[in-house]
Parts: sequence; structure tokens; C-alpha cells
Amino acid sequence: MNEHETKQFLSMMWAAYPNAKDSGNSDAKMALIVWQRAFADVPFNVMGEVFFDKVVKRFKFPPSLSEVLECVNEHLRPEYAELDGEMSFTGIQKAIREISPYTLYQGDKIIDPEDRIRERMTPLEWEAFNAVGGSKRIRMASDDEMPFIRRDYKSVLANLQTRALAGSWQPKFEYPTLQEANQAALAAEEKGIDTSRFRELLRNYGKRREQA
Repeated sequence: MNEHETKQFLSMMWAAYPNAKDSGNSDAKMALIVWQRAFADVPFNVMGEVFFDKVVKRFKFPPSLSEVLECVNEHLRPEYAELDGEMSFTGIQKAIREISPYTLYQGDKIIDPEDRIRERMTPLEWEAFNAVGGSKRIRMASDDEMPFIRRDYKSVLANLQTRALAGSWQPKFEYPTLQEANQAALAAEEKGIDTSRFRELLRNYGKRREQA
């Protein structure tokens, strides 16, 4: 899901679980960033199916992010079982040929080509795709290199399929960057919300990263 779709999904959550809606503090923007990052690899239509088929039927109280993530994985396991490595890689090559490598601008909206490629894959395929070098490597590969990339991709995908079907795999979760966290703080400050404590945590986190 992109940011707009994540807002729609959270609106559905708030409609089904009114007490889950943020009361207006500085965590509202951060919640959007965290949920969008966690489910960036999952198409919005899949999230909608999961929400109505599993989430609202299973949880009387607002579910946590990890609980929703488990519902998504459970929903996608049959699809993972049907993935064919050869056909999957061919589809990825087709997507890379059809999608420009350049960022597109539509008014205030920025469209990342990687997002457009990712929309054509399952989370499982996306992880395998990045494990073998992603779009940059595939675009730059020679005809002699391509069979080896295809072989590696199929091997990684098969391993991930085994783990996914056994219930021991979850999409990689990327925490918000410092820039995104700072944007969340700025948005809160524009509404007159005190973010001094949040700013202090950000500074400390930044120092730890520099020392690592």
C-alpha cells in the first residue's frame, strides 16, 4: 500500500474499531508511517480482503500491527504455494521492460518506479527480487549473466516459499527513517502539538546510529 491507501485502510480500522482512532496527539502521523512501511509490499485490494475476511471476524478489540500482519500471511499462503519461479522471474523481466526507471511527477505526487514494479509482485517475490540485486542489477545484466540471476532468484524464492508455507516467514519490516520521523514531528508541530519529548528521543536515536 502507498500512503493514500494506508490512510484508507486505517480509516476502515477506525470505522470498525472506534476506540482505535488516535485522539489527535503526535503519534497520528507516525502511526501512518509505521503501518505504511509494514504493509508497503501488500496490495490494497489484498489488505481489504484480509480486513473483511479475517480481521473483523477474529478480533473483538483493535488488533495490533503484528496481528494484522499474521492475518495477511495466512491469507497469502495459498498464493505463495502456487508461485512458479520460472514464470515469476519472466513476469519481473516484463515489468522492468515496461516501467521507466525514472521517477514520475504528477502534480504534488511523486511516483517511484520501484513502487510500480513492486505492485506487480507478492511480498515473497519482492524479497527474493531484492535478494538477487533488484531492478538495478537486472537492468544492467548482460545476456550471459541473466541465466545466473534467474537461477539465483528461483532458488531464493523456493526457500522463501518453504518458510512461508511453514508459517516461519514474514515480510521484512523497515522502521521509519529519521527523515520520515522528523516529518511526522513537523506535521504535529504545525497543529500546535508539543513534540519536545519526541524530538529528544529522535536526537538520542540519531546519536546511537552515528556511533554504531
